[in-house]
Amino acid sequence: MPPMSENAPNQGCTTCRNGHLCLSRGLNAREAALVEDIAQRKIRVKRGESIFRSGDPLDEIYAVKYGTFKLTLGTAEGREMIAAFYLSGDIFGADGFESDTRTSTAIALEDSEVCAVSWKHLAELAQQEGAIQKLVTQIFSARIGRKQRLMLCLGSMRSEERVASFLLDLSERLKERGFSDRHIILRMSREEIAEHLAMQLETVSRIFSSLAREGILRVNHREIQILDIQALATVSQAGVQKNRAF
Repeated sequence: MPPMSENAPNQGCTTCRNGHLCLSRGLNAREAALVEDIAQRKIRVKRGESIFRSGDPLDEIYAVKYGTFKLTLGTAEGREMIAAFYLSGDIFGADGFESDTRTSTAIALEDSEVCAVSWKHLAELAQQEGAIQKLVTQIFSARIGRKQRLMLCLGSMRSEERVASFLLDLSERLKERGFSDRHIILRMSREEIAEHLAMQLETVSRIFSSLAREGILRVNHREIQILDIQALATVSQAGVQKNRAF
């Protein structure tokens, strides 16, 4: 288990810069304080370490305070696929709630920190507070929506469309967090992008090079500049909103 950090002052839900995206979104001050009371445990996770693994008991969910995680699933063929990437402000860890056993593994792509929330205590609060019940519903809706959008991407999009939609999704998510939507530092490798999009590494690399030649991107290793976001949206053939949240 990664080491648990000391709670930092003035870093609760009500003062966190990601509060509008995270556990206190849509809550008033009293409701947010109730959630903050059960989100006191902070866990720092080193790059490459897992915060939970498939088969572990599902006793907590997590809100990313800073950093990036990938969520991996085992396939019927014994392979591993990357189901999602989580950024600061994202909530994850509810997969497997039906059996109270985790069905996925979450690994930090950089040094990260999460707020751990007792699943039992959150469920109890949801029974008492309508707004918190709505928050829990949103967590599950986002989980289902993410899976549906990924299936749409893998089932109906060509390779170029998958990569363009992936970059547009990252761009919008960064903008929501107050960062530039045109300048992306990829925390995941090309190999991990390929695994996520069910593509070959060579194909992903070729598409990045092609988008750079066309003047849509400027690529310098993991540093990506979107030079023409409208052209990138055209390549995606769906726009930012329809294919969001991989």
